[in-house]
Amino acid sequence: MKPLLESTFMQTEPNRKPSVIFFSDIIGDTRLMGQDENAAFELMKLNLKILQEVLANYRGTSSKSWGMVHLQ
Repeated sequence: MKPLLESTFMQTEPNRKPSVIFFSDIIGDTRLMGQDENAAFELMKLNLKILQEVLANYRGTSSKSWGMVHLQ
């Protein structure tokens, strides 16, 4: 029997990829939502578009998004 450190399982390189949880805050979004819901949603869409452009510049992806919270 091989020692644990010499087993095939331990000889394979782990497949790791950096990840990040990113939170973007739009100042005054709650107030804006109460004043003009459509404008608030447009601002959130613009925020997401900018984030996606930045991610694309670094070959990143967005896997989940909840409002202004994005899991990269």
